[in-house]
Amino acid sequence: MRKGISFFLNIILTALLLAVLVLCVVPVKSKAIARMAFLPFEKKFQNKIAFSSSSIWFPGNVYLEDVSITDKSGRLYYSKTADIKYNLIGLLFRKGGLSFDLKDIRFYGNIGILDSMADILIISKMPGIEFEEISGFLQVRNGTVYMRDIYAHNDSMRIKGGGWIDKNGLLDCDISFSFSRAMTDKVPDVVKETLLKRESKGWMSISFKARGNYKKPSLHLSGDRLKVNITEGLFGDE
Repeated sequence: MRKGISFFLNIILTALLLAVLVLCVVPVKSKAIARMAFLPFEKKFQNKIAFSSSSIWFPGNVYLEDVSITDKSGRLYYSKTADIKYNLIGLLFRKGGLSFDLKDIRFYGNIGILDSMADILIISKMPGIEFEEISGFLQVRNGTVYMRDIYAHNDSMRIKGGGWIDKNGLLDCDISFSFSRAMTDKVPDVVKETLLKRESKGWMSISFKARGNYKKPSLHLSGDRLKVNITEGLFGDE
């Protein structure tokens, strides 16, 4: 009898193991499951997240295509693909983290923080800016989102940063921009010499700290001979 029970339990355990392995290797293509995962984010930020297709590998990988985010005013963002890896147990207890890798991204309209940078560098605004890739790591602890290794780039710009933003929308972030020669050629010489740091292959960079409310943080910029404090919205005027 015991041998029969043991044999039966082994069959069940083997079947469960195979099921887990299948879920980890073979993606589940269900927009409904992916939609449920994003509902809390939509409710919190009052935005709508849409995508054409999704693949889910349990327990911690989601791959989306043709991702767009909209609000009442219209489309805010589009990404050709989004690869998201997460710690499921950690997220369930609101203490986990996730890494993301977005490809072929476009932001619609102006982004306040880029408008501020354009004002500082005395160059044209950059509405509808596109990036080849944006990646990074996010972790939630006690209602605060901690960001690290944030990286975005296109042919003329590279952005690196990290910091945190709490549930009240207050943030503290360190961000650095690097600009290609094609972009810095548009910057007046006096601004380049005062604020920008020279890098290789004609690139130049500038760093700042953003503090305050995420809608209108205070930007603290430092160069060799000049310090500038500017208050501007991260995502444009509200």
